Amino acid sequence: MIMELEDLLLKREEVPIGLPFGPIIKEFDNQWCMIPIHHSLKDSLPDDLKYDMSLALGVMNDAIDWYEEDLRRYHKGLADEGVKGWVERIFLNDLPVKRDVWKWPMGLGRGMRVDMVVSQDFLYSLGLTTDCHIYADTGAFDGTGMDNGKVNLSKEKFVEYSIDGDVRDWDGFYCCDMYAWQQHNVDTIPQAIMLRDWAILYENVLLRKMDELGRLEYRLE
Repeated sequence: MIMELEDLLLKREEVPIGLPFGPIIKEFDNQWCMIPIHHSLKDSLPDDLKYDMSLALGVMNDAIDWYEEDLRRYHKGLADEGVKGWVERIFLNDLPVKRDVWKWPMGLGRGMRVDMVVSQDFLYSLGLTTDCHIYADTGAFDGTGMDNGKVNLSKEKFVEYSIDGDVRDWDGFYCCDMYAWQQHNVDTIPQAIMLRDWAILYENVLLRKMDELGRLEYRLE
């Protein structure tokens, strides 16, 4: 199977929030989330994209739209379990406000603000506070074990995102080494939702830009 760009882009349903302690992923069971990073963004990302913060800021309104959708779904699940009023007061009344132009630094809402730090490797930190962020620095680029108990990727997509193309397959259970965003002090599910949605949209922009430049590397060709 040859992977097309639209198939390569990440989707929310492929990156669940709530890593399993067993074989089944239960969405929103906890705040943990593993967001794959395509190997091209480590190996071939040019400096003009690497240091362009406007790309991450440019998807913020879309990230807020996703966040509101996901947060309401999360809230519905809690309401179904009998948890009601306090969830709506704390979470749903504090949704980020969209803006015509996003600039750094800028607040998203009470307790949330845009926070980004650039390194030589990547625009590596997307944060909601100075202590709550996800990062893709050199440590993340050492690679992490990824399997389909952590992400809902097809085998072909595992191959495309793997560091070396080596995907182990045990009767439909896929495992490989993959670059991934790491969490730091992400303590709540709403924080995880916002950072997951923001990172996916930002990474998809980078992948589109890389494809336009002819620098997006496919493993299945």
